[in-house]
Amino acid sequence: MSNNTKITTTSQFEFNSMDPKLFSNTIVISIRNSTDFDWNNFNIDSKFVLKLIFDDIRDNQISFFEKILLKTNHLKLINLFYKYKKNKDSWTMIPFHFQHYLEIQKFIQNYPNYDIIVHCEFGRSRSVAISRLLAKQLHTEYENKRPGNDWVLKIYEYYQKKYSKNNC
Repeated sequence: MSNNTKITTTSQFEFNSMDPKLFSNTIVISIRNSTDFDWNNFNIDSKFVLKLIFDDIRDNQISFFEKILLKTNHLKLINLFYKYKKNKDSWTMIPFHFQHYLEIQKFIQNYPNYDIIVHCEFGRSRSVAISRLLAKQLHTEYENKRPGNDWVLKIYEYYQKKYSKNNC
């Protein structure tokens, strides 16, 4: 991807009201909550949409054990843990983890030179963090005063350093 890549953050509502004609040469990273499975309201070809499910969890809401687990690349173990936890407690929230990071990396590599729209429910936390990190990774500008989700920022940068393009 080049420095000309434009990265935009939006809310779910704003995204749904956008004109589909704006999506030429644009890919979308759609972030939903673990309790929200309504994916039927996209107005663009789904091959240009990466659908991610993780909740807006802050760093201080994640246990010490979970932080150790989430710093691994053991996807089966991570998925089993959250499946077990969700079965035990229906209010279990899913944090951003290695699988999400990998999916984002593969997705943006498949669409070089495309503009990127990142949206979540309110366009203020998860999508801002992902947009900020992508701008840094792709050496492009991104203007948003909001800090973004601290856990997403922290763990994405951790994965970025540990599993660079050479290691994934």
